[in-house]
Amino acid sequence: EMADAVLAVDLGPRSISYAAVDDAEVPETPQVIHLTNDESAGGEWKNPQRHGLVEDWASMEALWDKVLSESMQGGSADIVAYTEPLHNPREARERSAEILFEKHSVDNIFMCPRTAAVMHDVGASTGLAIHMDEEETTIVPMYQGYVLRGRATTRRAYSGDAIAGYVQEVVREENGMEVDLATARDIARHCAEVAPQWGFSDDRYEEHVRELARDKDVAYTLPDGRTLSLGVERFKFAETLFEPSLAGLDAPGIVMDIDAVMKRCSWDWRTNLHRNMHLFGPASLMTGLKDRINYAVGLDVPPDCSVRTHHALGSSAVFDGIYTIAYCCSTHREFLLTKNDYGESGPKV
Repeated sequence: EMADAVLAVDLGPRSISYAAVDDAEVPETPQVIHLTNDESAGGEWKNPQRHGLVEDWASMEALWDKVLSESMQGGSADIVAYTEPLHNPREARERSAEILFEKHSVDNIFMCPRTAAVMHDVGASTGLAIHMDEEETTIVPMYQGYVLRGRATTRRAYSGDAIAGYVQEVVREENGMEVDLATARDIARHCAEVAPQWGFSDDRYEEHVRELARDKDVAYTLPDGRTLSLGVERFKFAETLFEPSLAGLDAPGIVMDIDAVMKRCSWDWRTNLHRNMHLFGPASLMTGLKDRINYAVGLDVPPDCSVRTHHALGSSAVFDGIYTIAYCCSTHREFLLTKNDYGESGPKV
């Protein structure tokens, strides 16, 4: 039987999605608060986070006030299940618990790393979660439902914003046009494509991508009405993931990082991890990315080890995961942190 007043919340780096949990069916349109880093933006909530970590707790508390008041309609929640970044420090977890237990009289809470939520959504208890959001890429191994934290995980700055910065540079050099960061993000989202096998450092890269782009230019209409024609350029955008130095970043690239993460895991686990690599996040949706990772990672594995990369399609995979987890928490209460536990031990519980 469903518990009363269960709430699912995805605390994303640029938005917060939430909904009351009424049944097992995930709502198509949860409520969403969009966060902005632009101090001059009016009518929008200022983002209290940087790289997913809260820096402005007064603003974060105000956001929790809004989420709880709109969802609970004046009442208190029995269970609040919410996501957090994998690298969330203990102090931040304690502060969140304090806000929910003491200010909002929540009875039970469940904190879940965003990577674990999306793996739950795709039904994978073992695999490699490759989360590519606007600010960073996180590569996280999971084994039998457990997130392997610490040195087994990798966080890098090559992701949505790095790609967008390189889009600005390429458009300036190749097309003689200046575009702002928001437009560059949109160009990457709608036009970027990944060359299937050839990296930027390949001697024949330009020849290969010219052949791929032949007679397939993409027209993009800029906000001022001008048209940007993208041919070879659209294949260059995504190369920042494989050679971050193109965007001025000191990092080895996604394929080398995947290999390094695999090597930090037990040899017995690697076959299952290679077969279950899951891409998710807004920066992961570029055409051809899954195939390129399959090809490049497969070059360095034993012949009898298959490499399979899957896409967690859609922008709501993390919310869908935390919603189903919240529903499960209503009947499997042994996993919850209770208000009684908090009352006995305080924030450090």
